[in-house]
Formats: sequence, C-alpha cells, structure tokens
Amino acid sequence: MSATLFLMCGLPGAGKTTLAHQLAADHGALRISSDEWLIDLLEGPHRERADPMRPQLEPLLLAVTVRILSLGGSVVLDFGAWHRTQRDQVRAAGRVASARVELHVLNPPLEVLRERVAARDAGPGTRSFPITDEELVRWADLFEVPTEQELSLFDPHVSPYWE
Repeated sequence: MSATLFLMCGLPGAGKTTLAHQLAADHGALRISSDEWLIDLLEGPHRERADPMRPQLEPLLLAVTVRILSLGGSVVLDFGAWHRTQRDQVRAAGRVASARVELHVLNPPLEVLRERVAARDAGPGTRSFPITDEELVRWADLFEVPTEQELSLFDPHVSPYWE
C-alpha cells in the first residue's frame, strides 16, 4: 500500500476528529492533531496562548508528516483546513513525498455544529478548545468550502464514512 495523506476539512463539531480516528485505525496511519499538540504543550486548553503558536507549530507538524510519508507511512492530518491556501500547501507537501493525498470534507449545517460543540464542551476529558456560539458563527463565515474544481486536485476516494 502506498503512503497516503488524509486531510480533514471542516469546522469545529463537523466530525473531523471522529473520522480521523477511524481513518487512522483503518489504514494504519498516524493521526496528528495540532489542537491536541497545543493543549499538551500548554498543559490545558489555553487558546489565548495557543492561537499565536499555531502558525509556528503547524508547519513543523507538516514537515514531520512529509518525512513519515517519504518513509512509506500514512498520516491523517486532523487540522481544520478552512482555507484553500492551507489545503493547497498540504496537498503540495504530500505530492513532494510522492504520496496519495485525500481531502475529507465534513460540512454539516450550523445547527448540527452548535449541538456537537455544546455536547463536546460539556463532556468530561475533552482534548479540544472550548468554543463560543459567536466564534462558531464567525468561523462559519470564514470557512472556504472546497469547490468541485479544488476537489479534483486531490486523489479520489470512496469513503464509507459520513462525509
């Protein structure tokens, strides 16, 4: 089996992490979550400290991803990938390592996101950042949903999941 880079794309509460865990298990891939790395580094969900670190951390995680791919391993990047530029960058990095690159887009309606985020934030032991409704609404406006043209740039996949 060739190395594959699975990129999760969607807003908080879309189901990215759930799908990322499933893909990692099904494909023997390493799952990398920038949120979890930041929470571990900062010893808690301190988003006010994490947000400025994200632009420094994610390129490092992408460099590790490229190395793993070049060694024949597969990686699930559990990033939000809200913007086309980030998705283009990740896709190009995967291609440098001669890997397949799959984009998994999860884009449920805002009401579903609200319900899932509220349930996640209320649950014990979550490894995610708390999110206010105002933030979720603002981020929904910032999310660049991939177009059919963009999707054609990624490797096709048949997913038994709930995309």
